[in-house]
Amino acid sequence: MRSELRFLPLFALAALNDAVDVLGLVAQPYETIFDIILATAISLAVGLDVVSFLIAVADLIPGLDMMPIWTLYVLYRFLEYKERAAEAKREGVRPRRVRVPVE
Repeated sequence: MRSELRFLPLFALAALNDAVDVLGLVAQPYETIFDIILATAISLAVGLDVVSFLIAVADLIPGLDMMPIWTLYVLYRFLEYKERAAEAKREGVRPRRVRVPVE
């Protein structure tokens, strides 16, 4: 549960960034700077990978930034994290006993 809370500020930042992109509340240069800062923060928080780089590039393209790209990416990473945690829990429920004969 505690490690799941690290996604909460990422969701908030991603939703804020997507809202700024869709509503056009900030001038383009400031929006681009905010996009770069957000891309760096999310990539460092959830891990660097090719997908986050491609999303950062797509978010900088005018017109494509109208979609909630970052919110969907953070949701994807959160669901991926939950799936891995459930998988690890299932594997941990059935411990295997190894008996080694001692001579």
